Amino acid sequence: MKYRYLYRYLLLTVCVMLFCAPQHGRAEPSVLVELYTSQGCPACPPAEKLFNELADVEGLIALSFHVDYWDGRGWKDPHGSPNNTLRQQLYSAAMELDSTYTPQMIINGVHEMVGGDWQSINRYVKHEQERSFKPVKMRVAALDAGRLQFEVDEYAGRSKKSTAEIIVFAVQQNTRDVVTKGPNRGQTLTNRNVVHGWKRFGSWHGGAQKLTLDVSEFEGADAYVVALQEANFGRILVAEFVELSQ
Repeated sequence: MKYRYLYRYLLLTVCVMLFCAPQHGRAEPSVLVELYTSQGCPACPPAEKLFNELADVEGLIALSFHVDYWDGRGWKDPHGSPNNTLRQQLYSAAMELDSTYTPQMIINGVHEMVGGDWQSINRYVKHEQERSFKPVKMRVAALDAGRLQFEVDEYAGRSKKSTAEIIVFAVQQNTRDVVTKGPNRGQTLTNRNVVHGWKRFGSWHGGAQKLTLDVSEFEGADAYVVALQEANFGRILVAEFVELSQ
């Protein structure tokens, strides 16, 4: 028991030291951290514990994507989705990786690493925070449970030929499941910001744009993340977390 609390203390210390350092007074754009995981994956629970801590770090937007290709190993992940698996596969193709795996983390759409590798996570998060570029200015608000108001300013530094996709992720902020079968049998797994669906809502070419996004098809979401991602699964240009009012 004492080792569990020691592990949590060290994990929190790492998060504070690595991700909560002062940024010399300048506002940093949010960095999107994606975890690809499964409750049927024996190596995933430690990575999920780290991810759950990252979900509370200011300046990070952390999303948990449960894939479905572990479901035949004795336990069907209740949050697993073929759409999440597809997103990971498209990343794998874009990054020219040999295969998909769990746990995997992807930082801002361009850096990938094993989910528990906190040194690499820290390095790439800092790299994205310290990039010298003019942030894209985007605003998102919830009009009601089924509609989001999306607005983005014109961006002079962007080529007219370049394209970014407007993507909405439907999120359940807290889940808790008892695993009764498979390699994680007997464990109670707590997950943060579980993605229950995601969808493209058109393209952005660098100009000012305002849209109402219909998200009524997503059931059970208590928050949404809206992101602009370069075409063909490229860099995340900007992301915003919108929590629904209770």
